[in-house]
Amino acid sequence: MEKLLLVDGHNLLFRSFYGIPARIPGREGYSIHGVVGFIGTLLKTLAQLAPTHLMVIFDAESGSFRHEADEQYKSNRPAEQAKRDDPFSQLPLIYAALDHLGWKHAEVVGFEADDLIAAYAQHACGEADVVILSTDADLFQLIGPNISVYYPNGKASILYGTTEVMAKFGVAPCFIPDLKALTGDKSDHLAGVPGIGPKTACRLIQRFGGITEIYRQIDAIAQERLRNKLTEYRQQVWHNMAMIRLHHQVPFPFPLPELAISPLAWQRKTMGILREVGMLPD
Repeated sequence: MEKLLLVDGHNLLFRSFYGIPARIPGREGYSIHGVVGFIGTLLKTLAQLAPTHLMVIFDAESGSFRHEADEQYKSNRPAEQAKRDDPFSQLPLIYAALDHLGWKHAEVVGFEADDLIAAYAQHACGEADVVILSTDADLFQLIGPNISVYYPNGKASILYGTTEVMAKFGVAPCFIPDLKALTGDKSDHLAGVPGIGPKTACRLIQRFGGITEIYRQIDAIAQERLRNKLTEYRQQVWHNMAMIRLHHQVPFPFPLPELAISPLAWQRKTMGILREVGMLPD
């Protein structure tokens, strides 16, 4: 069976940039440690998972519909800075390396990488195993038959399926948006219901199902304080749900057949690839 590896590009860039403390000077004198980490992690993952198809997906620079719906969305994250030591300054170098290798990468204006990943995953899972390379828990909602998430962490790397998500969060993958809608998501600057943490949210979902059923049966919740809090913050919960739930109706930059890769590609060495692209001296 074919296997499609979908890479969360910005997620991997940030982990690579901040995960390598030492600067690695390139030909022009500025550090390329983010590129080294990005390509190196990608090569290791390809060797471990042996996919037949690959797509690297990035967030659009102009933001997404979520930023239009909520000006606070991800506002706690640092603004992009046009500096040599900023991770975004290494994106063109990563694009160049991917192009040199013949590996497809793309972004779609108006959507986040997560949405395009969701679209490809849902489209391909009927005919291929789909593995998503990311540490973003928002993508866990996509896990199901033929869809898993690979969390890279050296020897402690984990391939998340339904069983692993249930063990970690206490709910099925499809309820990850409901869980986060109740508890909030600090990484995306989304506030949850005060007083409702993961344990309480998990108990509510296990008892009633998702937030639709929780609110439909809210009178069945015996704790008056909890019931009142859910009622008071109903609008915030539904707003969170709209922010967290991924959209599958995103145009494909490339059809699946064009994402095919050769096993020979990941047998190469990171530094050799970067020398070929001209980022390192010969």
